[in-house]
Amino acid sequence: IEQRLRNLLRVPFNVIDHQAAVRPILSESKARIGLHPDIPQLGYFNGLGSKGSLNAPWFAARLTEHLVHGTALPDDVNVQKVDRS
Repeated sequence: IEQRLRNLLRVPFNVIDHQAAVRPILSESKARIGLHPDIPQLGYFNGLGSKGSLNAPWFAARLTEHLVHGTALPDDVNVQKVDRS
């Protein structure tokens, strides 16, 4: 990356620091919603990805119904019921 940037910019620069991050993925690449298994005050809405984002309104409605009315979440997306291994 540095070499490509040097070729592109053609001005001197020094890298003084860098950071790396890990992008967590969920098993089966499925969305997970619900209340955190260990911290019940924390809501969880994750794993939509680019394709799953099309279903965001459906997931948001299920989570809202769960939080407001106590409606059960579907087991296959409920963060508390999906295998956490």
